[in-house]
Amino acid sequence: MIHLRLSILTVLAGFAACGPSPVPWTAVTPEQASHPSFRLVGSVRHLDLEGGVYVIRGDDSATYVPTNLPAGFRYPGTRVEADARRAENVMGIHQVGHPIELVRIRQR
Repeated sequence: MIHLRLSILTVLAGFAACGPSPVPWTAVTPEQASHPSFRLVGSVRHLDLEGGVYVIRGDDSATYVPTNLPAGFRYPGTRVEADARRAENVMGIHQVGHPIELVRIRQR
């Protein structure tokens, strides 16, 4: 009976060790000290304004307009986690959110 319990525990420990690995980050821009970065979690959206624009609707209910969203993340509904900073000297015609530069991003 003890051997059976040890066997079961060994198998369960093996399954626990094989859990999902974290999704790797995609580096977008090098770190710069101009503005501190902040963590952003949200969903990618596509708005049909002035030719279309991809935004990230944050879980904080704010809308962010990334100036450098990689093509691999331009799918509406994609949940993302990103480190970003406020974009400097950026003017957009969409005027739907806060312009940001992504430092790194990954699927959530």
